[in-house]
Amino acid sequence: VYEELYLQYKKLAEHKDINDSGQTIHFPRIGTRAVSQNTNSEIAGADEEMVIVDTVSYENLRVGRKYKVTGTLMDKKTRREVLDEKGSKVEAETEFTAERANGTVDVTFRFPGRNLAGKTLVAFESLERDGREYAVHHDITDEPQTVYVPKIGTSVRDNDTGSHIARADSEVTLVDEVRYENLVPHKEYVLKGTLIDRKTGKAAADAKGASIEAQVSFIPEEKDGSTEVVFRFDGRNLAGETLVVYEEMLYGGKRIAEHKEDDDEKQTIYFPSIETEASDQDTQERMSFAGQKVILEDVVHYKNLLPGKKYTISGILMDQETGGPILDAKGKEITAEKEFTAKNPEGDETVVFEFDGSILAGKVTVAFEELFLEKKSIAVHTDIED
Repeated sequence: VYEELYLQYKKLAEHKDINDSGQTIHFPRIGTRAVSQNTNSEIAGADEEMVIVDTVSYENLRVGRKYKVTGTLMDKKTRREVLDEKGSKVEAETEFTAERANGTVDVTFRFPGRNLAGKTLVAFESLERDGREYAVHHDITDEPQTVYVPKIGTSVRDNDTGSHIARADSEVTLVDEVRYENLVPHKEYVLKGTLIDRKTGKAAADAKGASIEAQVSFIPEEKDGSTEVVFRFDGRNLAGETLVVYEEMLYGGKRIAEHKEDDDEKQTIYFPSIETEASDQDTQERMSFAGQKVILEDVVHYKNLLPGKKYTISGILMDQETGGPILDAKGKEITAEKEFTAKNPEGDETVVFEFDGSILAGKVTVAFEELFLEKKSIAVHTDIED
């Protein structure tokens, strides 16, 4: 402030000293840049303990004076204060003494944020001295103030059946479609998937005893979208098992999102199993008379089906001696099938073979059974020694 003193339009005195602190008014300014401490970027994971560091740049403070910076995290979508998983506002403050007129100071937010997946957070800051506010930076659209918390969800299917049911085979291919939200486009991310045994809660093993994992890297063009993680493995040991896909998303080697829910049906794959017990309808034993009309009943016990779906059991009688199909008196293979709708995941169905067995005296036959869902094989029982 410059001052001049006049008497009847004649200047008597003035005070015009550009360096006089008593004449000087300071208008401070602040700007901020917020990052996740874990990733050192604007991308953060919704974790049990989230740490957001907001570096506040200040200008035009009075050297040697004590100030306080107070920060609040805002939800960009709702424009309201962010609430952590305990329902509390996410706030932080830092007190400091200005050693220079211009500089920086960090405001660190620590809070439980597992409920914030998919949210976009914006740091609002206020500069105070002696209880009075001298500067604010409250811009909900300011990118340097913004932190993105991604969210993912998954839906797995067997590549052969196109459903959540897979056959325990030597070549199993599962495709997990991962839907993501709130990524920063044009950056590289990694999705890492692991198959978990629902019963034990531990990593599932393939027929060679190795854990079943897969991963894929991708660069999204948009913040929301989807990509696929493909698992290929030998699953002959998995008949009767139920597996759940766990997925993690990484950025710069740091986890920024995960989807790990044991009871999520969209993440679940069922491997059915079947066992059979055959008997002669007449003798109720595993002994038959080689007559013109032989009726064998094969009780098929199934496990791990999805109730409400229609299935087909297809059976064929095999010659235990030759290992090939046994032939009836007309030289034809002996087959049978049964359609049913599963009411429960586990149950029994009877497949009935009726044929002319008059030429089969002295033969031993074994029933082979195969279970189908919409013409796709999902389980077999073909043990010639059973």
